[in-house]
Amino acid sequence: MLNILNNVIFFSKNRPYFLFFCYICTTVDLIGCKLPTQNYKIKSKKMTSTQRKQGFLPSKWEVTALIWVAYFLNQADRQVFNVVLPQIRDGLGLTDSDMGLIATAFNLFYAVLVPLGGIIGDRYSRKWILTLCILFWSVATMFTGWATGLISLIILRSVATGGGEALFGPNYNALLSEYHS
Repeated sequence: MLNILNNVIFFSKNRPYFLFFCYICTTVDLIGCKLPTQNYKIKSKKMTSTQRKQGFLPSKWEVTALIWVAYFLNQADRQVFNVVLPQIRDGLGLTDSDMGLIATAFNLFYAVLVPLGGIIGDRYSRKWILTLCILFWSVATMFTGWATGLISLIILRSVATGGGEALFGPNYNALLSEYHS
């Protein structure tokens, strides 16, 4: 982890998009390998401590820690983009109005897709929705570093990253409530 932070500090001066690459690597390492792989219904069947130790279901605190890390990275993704915004603007030759358009489009897609994320979470497995959301917004964030202009930034940052983060919100809350009932 310290090596990743050193690389971010070294490369961020001349290559601000390297932050996005570090972010996706960290996300996949911390979240992707620990999510449970079995289907389960927590409220319908109580698991014993022996079954938890055998790996049938992670403890509620393991799930809480993993979701906290994912939420932290979700918020860090939003803030990192704002920190490197001047460098992106200068590097791509965009205006302040263009950057405002990108931020507005992100917020609109996020606001529209949050209720849709709740509906999808009520119908399908929340753990898989969370896994796919984390993977989707991480890949979209990485590809944002390869954007070459206004349209590609709007599509990658606003539509793809905003959409992935929007579906994450209602489902992590619901999954936490299932474990902490």
